[in-house]
Amino acid sequence: MARPPELISDDDPMVQAVATLQQGRMPEGTTIVNERSVFGDIITAQPIKVARNEPNILRRIDAMAQANGESWYYSFPVRNRRTGKIDRIEGPSIECADAVARYYGNCQVQSALAAETPTQWIFASRFVDLETGYSLIRPFLQPKSGARLGGEDNERRVQIAFGIGVSKCQRNVVDHALKDVMERAFKAAKNSLVEKIGKNLPEARARVVKFIREIGGDTLLARVEVLNQRKVDEWLAPDVARLIAECKAIHDGMASVDETWPREAPPEPRREDNVTDVAAPASPPAQPVEGEAATAQSAAATGGGDAPPKPTSGPPETNPWRVPDDVVGQDAIIKALHALIDKAASDDHLEEIRTGNQERITKFSQAKQADLYRRMGDKSRELQR
Repeated sequence: MARPPELISDDDPMVQAVATLQQGRMPEGTTIVNERSVFGDIITAQPIKVARNEPNILRRIDAMAQANGESWYYSFPVRNRRTGKIDRIEGPSIECADAVARYYGNCQVQSALAAETPTQWIFASRFVDLETGYSLIRPFLQPKSGARLGGEDNERRVQIAFGIGVSKCQRNVVDHALKDVMERAFKAAKNSLVEKIGKNLPEARARVVKFIREIGGDTLLARVEVLNQRKVDEWLAPDVARLIAECKAIHDGMASVDETWPREAPPEPRREDNVTDVAAPASPPAQPVEGEAATAQSAAATGGGDAPPKPTSGPPETNPWRVPDDVVGQDAIIKALHALIDKAASDDHLEEIRTGNQERITKFSQAKQADLYRRMGDKSRELQR
């Protein structure tokens, strides 16, 4: 049998609350719950006293890009593992991002430390357009060993690495939020630099060569020539512009020499290249020894006579937190690293895993490196509990 309908009285509290809301008032005792994030309150569009004038902003950015040139431009070479050639990542620098956000106006950029592992920081930066209420958050993974300056002062190196991470995170969020303006500023700065270099190319070449020789001599200069696929005398204005940007990154501590101009890395051995499983050829049978030689050999074997006993030595010491050299193939190496992380009993063990296997880890893709370091971070938090 169906239940009869229930009539709601006008005295019901819910009816009264709805009626109050319909009148544009909040019911008595009601509180507004603000949505919050790592940066605090969500920011919506704000009343602006001086509205943004975009044509004037673009004209100002164009003029400043012409004046700043190399300081608004970075270049970073990477080796394409598929083709074996050198590709270059180019874009606007942190100085460019700071200037564009300042000229764009009526916006806000904030940064916060979102998470931390024994070897890395995870920063988050937020860009807010105060006129429209548009908001964007971008994370950034920064290794604690990322500082190239600071000498032997580890505390200073950590401080520098922290600051570099914040700068890169802020640059990324501004670059994504104001992509069209940042692209315009970057291209204008690069074209300005190329134009200036083209007016006195020999002097610009000499400036780059001097810097390279000061930090690595003729050996490094030869490596740079190979990576650029041109001799010094054949460098064109765009080549020199890229090299000036790369030299600036090294000088500012944003990149190391080997990161900027990498050595030719040997390929990771394939499974079929492993010869440890191949049977060694049999040694020829020993020939019988007679006479005095046989007597001397017998005395040496038993420790008697004038022949000293052969010294005995145990197996060489190995690092228990390093993947053995006979483990080959990237998948097998990653599996072995995960097994070591599972066995780790302290953050010191995790650090030994990272440093002891760094040469192999750097050959992984960025995604696989991030996954591995994330696994270390999870293990570290598990140990702290």
